[in-house]
Amino acid sequence: MKWFGVVSLGAMTLLGIAVVSVRDWRSQALATGLFAIAAALALFVVLAHDQPFVGPNAADPGPLRDALASVRR
Repeated sequence: MKWFGVVSLGAMTLLGIAVVSVRDWRSQALATGLFAIAAALALFVVLAHDQPFVGPNAADPGPLRDALASVRR
């Protein structure tokens, strides 16, 4: 459900950019293309780091546990 919301907000923003710059097709194409690329890259980064402690590039939770233990003392 959260991914549907993220993609929906991105699509609505893309539509808003396209509607606002409707008078000049070059600026519309440039703004829409730049936002689409930026949104796709941001979504890729979020998806790649969705579960940092699982998978082939998993982070070791040991240092985080040590830091939390030292803070709680």
